[in-house]
Amino acid sequence: MTTLPRAPGKPRGRAPRRRIPGWARVLGVVLALAGCAVTILALIERQTGGTGFTVGLLLAVLPVPLVVGGFLWLDRTEPQPRRRLAFCFAWGAFAATLMALLANSWTTSLLEQRNGARGEMVGSSTLVPLVEETAKGLVVLGLFLLTGRRGGARRVVGPVGGLVLAGVTAAGFAFTENVLYLGRAYASGAHLMDAVQLTFGTLFVRAVLSPFAHPLFTCMTGLGLGLGTVARRRVWQVLAPLLGWTGAMALHGLWNAAAGGGMDGFLRMYSGLMVPIFLGMLTVVLLSRRRELRLVVRHLAPYAGAGWMAGHEPAVLGSAVGRRAAMRAARRGWGEAGAVAVREYTRTAVELARLRATGAQGARFFEREQELLHRLWMRRAVVGPVLAAVPPPAESDRGCGPRRPAAAGGTR
Repeated sequence: MTTLPRAPGKPRGRAPRRRIPGWARVLGVVLALAGCAVTILALIERQTGGTGFTVGLLLAVLPVPLVVGGFLWLDRTEPQPRRRLAFCFAWGAFAATLMALLANSWTTSLLEQRNGARGEMVGSSTLVPLVEETAKGLVVLGLFLLTGRRGGARRVVGPVGGLVLAGVTAAGFAFTENVLYLGRAYASGAHLMDAVQLTFGTLFVRAVLSPFAHPLFTCMTGLGLGLGTVARRRVWQVLAPLLGWTGAMALHGLWNAAAGGGMDGFLRMYSGLMVPIFLGMLTVVLLSRRRELRLVVRHLAPYAGAGWMAGHEPAVLGSAVGRRAAMRAARRGWGEAGAVAVREYTRTAVELARLRATGAQGARFFEREQELLHRLWMRRAVVGPVLAAVPPPAESDRGCGPRRPAAAGGTR
């Protein structure tokens, strides 16, 4: 049995400790990423030449809005802080690519010396996926471990959140890799027209046919980590991330092997495996989004009954339509600051619902619950009137059928 805290004039319990990193820590991270950026871009410029580097950099930007925009669309259900997404993109673009370039150069050179062309093929299909998927997945794993340290109940990011973090990281990785490949294509042309043809052929394959290739690989790691956080059995909490990481490496290895087999092998791999997996993962994500919305409606209802929020807020926050309406209303009345407040309020409410859904108990669970309630309460002066002006969405808009809410003070 759980008794929910009642909403007084101000939240009970001590205010949460400040979690924003200090200026020194932020500066250290920025300087480290900047150092990686300068190093990796200098290495690419050395391989492509000045003109090839400039051409590659300009063209590599083109698919970024499409790929990142797709993940931001998915992120609306379980919004991640923008600074976290920016950090993931920067890690993928600079730190992970630098690690991969150095490790791949060393291992591929070693294999070529011992086994010739066969060693290069083995390295491309086995060691390269191992290095690259590990380098990309490290930041997602680190964020999961970091957020999981808060409170006795694990702070759950969830499958959709894990997929978004992994996808944005891989989008950064693909961006820098595209700079290298497009720059090489341009530099390898015998004359200007030949360079243009090679460059745009490479651009078509990497930016039109397969812009989601790297994100698709790494999303398996993020999905595995996310599924591990919502699993109740200890074995799946460990096994799901390992299976996701292994799946990412296997899919990456198959992709590299097919690419080495000529255009026919690439097209067979693309149509026979990549497209079905992409559609299957998209289906999983959409179903997970639907589940997340249901979870929000169900597990926020007791807090509305206890007075922490208005009675119709769980329905609004558990609806993509309701959230968009709230964001529009916030921008009209409060400008961008109001939109940011609604976004943070939504993210905190989703985290609170997920925390309650874990079924955890104990002092640290209640400490975390009080911290999240405090964060909600501090934004009510802005968000409360905005949500009050949003009509409760229809059941069809919420994407879930009628569900009996959990009663305050009852079991979860």
